[in-house]
Amino acid sequence: MNSISIEQVKRLAELLSPADKQHLAKFLNQQAGNITPRPKPQSLRGTWKDAFPPDLDAELKEIRSEWEMHSDEHY
Repeated sequence: MNSISIEQVKRLAELLSPADKQHLAKFLNQQAGNITPRPKPQSLRGTWKDAFPPDLDAELKEIRSEWEMHSDEHY
């Protein structure tokens, strides 16, 4: 499919009769009405604030260091 620039469309629209321009304007307005605007992204700041236990860092550190204990056992 060939790419058509907005400038080409504008130049062609200038060649239309007034009635055809009205039909084109109506068509474009209908098409614009079918475009749903993007919703504003929701801020995630504070969303997970109280979702985890306060000692999570200590628990994660323990889990991360567990492999070291197991690797020492095997070597």
